[in-house]
Amino acid sequence: MKKKLLIFSSIFFFIGLFILIILVNHLEPKRIEISKIDEKKLEEWVKVRGEVSEVRVVKTRTGEMVLFKLSDETASIYIIFNGKNFTETRVEVIGKVIEYKGNLQIQAKKIKK
Repeated sequence: MKKKLLIFSSIFFFIGLFILIILVNHLEPKRIEISKIDEKKLEEWVKVRGEVSEVRVVKTRTGEMVLFKLSDETASIYIIFNGKNFTETRVEVIGKVIEYKGNLQIQAKKIKK
C-alpha cells in the first residue's frame, strides 16, 4: 500500500512540476503605460509598448549592447538589451526595471514588433 501511494504521489508531483515549468515560460506581465514605472517597480518585470528613438550601440567588455529610448503617449524610458542590430520603429518590450546612474531603465528580455 505504501509503495502504491509513493508511486502515485511521485507521478502527480512530476506532472505538477511539468505544468509549472510550462506556465512560467509562457506567463508575461500585463502591459502598462511607461508613466506608471517608478521606484516601486524597481526589479519588477514589466511590458511596455511604444515608439523607438535615439538608438545607440554601446560597446562593453563582453560585447555590444543596444540602448534606445521608448516613448508612449504618457512618458519615455531607456531600454537596454544585448544585441548588435536594431531597426524597428515601434516595439513591445518585456524586461526588468533597473536603476542606472539614478535613472530608471528597462533591461529587456524580449522585444517584439
